[in-house]
Amino acid sequence: RRTGRSGKVEVEMATFRSSCHQITWSSAPLVEALDDIHEFGYRGVETFGSVIEEFTGREEEFKRMLSERELQLSALYGGGVMHDPTTRHQAVEESLQIARFLQQMGANQLVLGTGKRDPAGHPAEDYQRLAETLNEIAHGARELGVVTGIHPHWNNIVQERDEITRIFDLVDTDVVKLAFDPAHVAKAGADPVEVAEAYQDILVYLHIKDYVPA
Repeated sequence: RRTGRSGKVEVEMATFRSSCHQITWSSAPLVEALDDIHEFGYRGVETFGSVIEEFTGREEEFKRMLSERELQLSALYGGGVMHDPTTRHQAVEESLQIARFLQQMGANQLVLGTGKRDPAGHPAEDYQRLAETLNEIAHGARELGVVTGIHPHWNNIVQERDEITRIFDLVDTDVVKLAFDPAHVAKAGADPVEVAEAYQDILVYLHIKDYVPA
């Protein structure tokens, strides 16, 4: 909102672009999902970072698959265990491989899940190491023109409201942003609106789905 020259409050409306995630098609072939997504009228698609295993070295083929269906790649979803010092280097390299693929596709959003949580809980050191890994990934991705967003997720190390606070207090928010999903936050018992408002300055990407507590 802003006050115009007349003294009246003017409201500027944001423009949002929407895409469809291939996860809905589960184990169906990617091309089948892309056909459906195009038919439904979407112009964007998100899929998993694992797509690079099939299309690294065949990037032009993947581009054609998208362009033939008038689709743009909106994001790739990656991440995993990033707080384990024994696999930290591998996690960074895998994420930057995804970022390089995004760059080649003309896309700029990397979404990172933070890895399955330990039912016994996580010490503070795990969050510190996670933050260090996320910072390294995000700085490397930014050099490629790719934005890194943390995706708080049910049954991940960043799940609860206080864990969201903890990780964003630790990371460099100049480069590590929020890729938000209200459903996961609601399932964890927090208020998605409160979280969105608290982190609106770094909220760069949004997943939308239904959540039914029953």
